[in-house]
Amino acid sequence: MTAIQYDICDTQAMIYSYAAEQGYDMWNFSDLYMSSDFCAREMDAEYSAMQLADDTVCWERLEPEIGSHLKKCPDGLYFDLDVAWWIGFTYRQLAFLTGRPSSEIVKKASFKQLISAYPGLHTVDEEMAGEILIEQLF
Repeated sequence: MTAIQYDICDTQAMIYSYAAEQGYDMWNFSDLYMSSDFCAREMDAEYSAMQLADDTVCWERLEPEIGSHLKKCPDGLYFDLDVAWWIGFTYRQLAFLTGRPSSEIVKKASFKQLISAYPGLHTVDEEMAGEILIEQLF
C-alpha cells in the first residue's frame, strides 16, 4: 500500500471513529456508510479531496445522505473507538487491495466478520491482515 493509500485509509478510519464517538450504532452506520453515494463518489474515487479531508468535513457531506437512517446506541453504551478505527481502515484497505467498490466489499466482509477478526488481526501488520482477510472472505 502506498503512503497516500494509507492516508486515505486513515481518513475513513477517522470517519468510523467519529461515528462511534457520537454514539451511533456502528453496525447500522457501517452498512449505511459503505453503501452510500458519498462512499462511492468520494472514497471509492480515483481522486477526491474528501479522501484526505478532516473527519468532520467528511461527516458534513455524509450526514445529509444517511443521517435520518442512523440509530444511536442505547443510553450509556458506546462502541470501542479503537475497533471502529480499525474496521474503517480495514474496509478502505480491502477496497484498495481488491479493486472492488465499498458496496461490494461490505457484502463479502460483513461488519460482524471484521469484529470477529479484530482480536487476532489488529496487532498484525496492515498488509498481512489485509491478505489474511482476502484469503478468508474473498
